[in-house]
Amino acid sequence: MDKLLVDLLNEWAVQTLVLLSFALQVFLLSFAWIRRHSISIVPRLLLWLAYQLADSTALFTLGHLSLTGRLPEHQLVAFWAPFLLVHLGGQDTISAYSFEDNRLWLRHLQTLVVQVIGAAYVLYKYMPHGETMVIAAAVLIFVVGILKYGERIWALRSASFDNIWSSIDNSDDRESESESNRLRLLHELLEERFWLDLDQEAVLMGAHGLLNVCKGLFIGLKTGRREYVREVLRSFQLYHRLDRLMEMELSLMYDILYTKATVIRTWYGCCIRTIAIVCTVAALLLFQLSDKHGHSRKDVAISYVLLVGALFLEMASLMRALMSTWTLSLLYHKNWLWLYSELRNFRRYLKASRHRRWSGSLGQYNLLQSCAGDAVEPMTGMWMARMLGLHHMAEYWWDELHHSESVQLSDSTKELVLGEILEMGNGSTEIGSQPGLLTLKRLGLNDLLYLYVGWSIQDIGFEDSIMAWHVATEICLFSDRSKKVDLRQATRVLSNYMMFLLVLRPYMLPGPVRRSRYVQFRHDLYVVMQDAKGTSSKDRLNWALQTGFHASVTSFARPANYDTGVKLADVLSRRPNRIKVIFGVWVEMLCYVANHCSRESHARQLSSGGELLTIVWLMARHTNLS
Repeated sequence: MDKLLVDLLNEWAVQTLVLLSFALQVFLLSFAWIRRHSISIVPRLLLWLAYQLADSTALFTLGHLSLTGRLPEHQLVAFWAPFLLVHLGGQDTISAYSFEDNRLWLRHLQTLVVQVIGAAYVLYKYMPHGETMVIAAAVLIFVVGILKYGERIWALRSASFDNIWSSIDNSDDRESESESNRLRLLHELLEERFWLDLDQEAVLMGAHGLLNVCKGLFIGLKTGRREYVREVLRSFQLYHRLDRLMEMELSLMYDILYTKATVIRTWYGCCIRTIAIVCTVAALLLFQLSDKHGHSRKDVAISYVLLVGALFLEMASLMRALMSTWTLSLLYHKNWLWLYSELRNFRRYLKASRHRRWSGSLGQYNLLQSCAGDAVEPMTGMWMARMLGLHHMAEYWWDELHHSESVQLSDSTKELVLGEILEMGNGSTEIGSQPGLLTLKRLGLNDLLYLYVGWSIQDIGFEDSIMAWHVATEICLFSDRSKKVDLRQATRVLSNYMMFLLVLRPYMLPGPVRRSRYVQFRHDLYVVMQDAKGTSSKDRLNWALQTGFHASVTSFARPANYDTGVKLADVLSRRPNRIKVIFGVWVEMLCYVANHCSRESHARQLSSGGELLTIVWLMARHTNLS
């Protein structure tokens, strides 16, 4: 029985692996787009597994074919070797999974050479002799496989920062013409805003107009000021489309870094598409006309699945390329305005740009609510974690799973944040160079009160500053009775987001973050919440915000770590525009953090759904340029 099972596995192993390889390609073509959004861990894990298995399965199967040869009853198995080369070429929607994959193009080039030799050996050694049409079909697919894999390697090489920089240097001769085309496109879009709402397609074309600016920012290119950028930003802000403009620019950068978009829109890419479809159709016809007598019906069926499937994938890729926004941009720059207008209207009808926006998912962590919750319902099993020396890890996962959450960032909050950054650009100081001082000066706190507020930013550590302003934000929002609901909501969201970064994503903050400061700060807050009046966590939190913190500061007890936040709230409470001040400080802190993240870090975020920090960084860089 065991021997029969082993023989059965050996006989049908190749068939199963080839079909699995094809199924993985279909999966990648269909679902790779979800990486543009902040998605849950399960879909992301499935996509990562599919990406890894796609290459591994094709490589293993080719190696298996070259070593084991063919069985007399399965002579068509060798015909499938070129299809594995095609599968190694991947899909247009995902050329790289991570930013580091783009640096491995030389390794893929080596793999191409080895696998081409392996596939050629399989065809020469094991293809059934005398079946000219099947051999001709295999050669055609073999050519397609070389072209497709070469295209993927080209896309990986083109997506590296060094190569993007070289491509910009090499285009200096054509820069004046392309710059005038971009300015003309932006000018037309700005004219449209007076009679037509700036829809998704118009915003996306605006992103194309600013794409060279965006690419230059990602690779660190130093350029002079561009005055037209401010006019563009102001115009999109007027129609509440500023957040969409930034998101569309980042979506185009995602295409450049993680898909084959850079290659597809070249004439070489168009030639590869044409040759691939013609050769696949010809191979299908040749196989249809060939004599299949003596071959297993199951092997013939698998061959048809591979041929028809390859044609389907090529046609789907061609349609995506023809209907893409990159084609729309190309038509405009070639002055084929009639085709440009028709394709733009068709894309509007299909709502083709709806999947390009960031989902707006944002991590939240409220330190005061966390302490109030633990005072009512302490973490279970902490004594055992301490015995095992795992209490720090246990606290981290408790905060991650029990106290943090993800919220949907509203369009109004995004517009407020980006609008605030645009206002910061009116000064001479570079945005993001200081974590909040620019806002204090800009909003009129450069008088005596500045001395009582500025210390909370420049005289203490950055992590202490975040926690102090977080406590001050909660106290001021608790006592505020203004009707500016959007501003209040945006302020609380940013405060919780910065605490989320400090507690659960400290690697995204500048400099070494001392977690010990957070632990001490949290302990002092926890003591207050334990002594607070009330049975529920909400009652205890309200008591602390209304009475407990102020009573502790005015008492003769040992100074607590949260005293800085309480004193800061006391100073800010005297200002009628205190919520505006707090919001501005949080936005500038966000710019400071974003500015100290590396450009590679922002590029990596694009492959995992994006991040508010990246949008803020791009907006701040644009504003500094203007």
